Amino acid sequence: MAILYKCRRRGCMKLAEEDSKYCSLHKDIELQRYKEYKRNKRNDKEYKKVNDFYNTKEWTRLRDLMRSEYLGMCVVCWAKDKIEMLHTIHHVEEVRDNFDRRLDASNLIGLCSSCHKRVHDEYKKGVQQKKNMQKILFGLIRKFGEEFKRNTGGYKKFCEVSSKVRP
Repeated sequence: MAILYKCRRRGCMKLAEEDSKYCSLHKDIELQRYKEYKRNKRNDKEYKKVNDFYNTKEWTRLRDLMRSEYLGMCVVCWAKDKIEMLHTIHHVEEVRDNFDRRLDASNLIGLCSSCHKRVHDEYKKGVQQKKNMQKILFGLIRKFGEEFKRNTGGYKKFCEVSSKVRP
């Protein structure tokens, strides 16, 4: 006998089977909505530009280099005297807001998943909150660099090599 769950569609009290998130009435509607969402994303040129960047060798190399420069630690947790393994290299100024800083090491910070979520939640609150959070993050980058005398030599070497590779 299959386990039944409440349909995830807001306001629906019908039951859905274990392998489905939605009842039989809403299953096709949600599938169609999702397909439309994906189609719109695919046709969004700015989204495509940013998404394509995250799949480049330059980004992958820089991300890995920054992971080692941050010693695998979340910088926000480090500032709170906690040690958490970093999960994400985050662009303080987001790529879609300032595409020119996408490969700028001074714009990157290592964050664990919970701190990364908190940062994005703060970004969503509004322009002023986003700017305040960015100011805090840039301060933490500077503090971490001073504390560990962050070696940006690897980053400079990365820039020299990648500029020769770029067309």
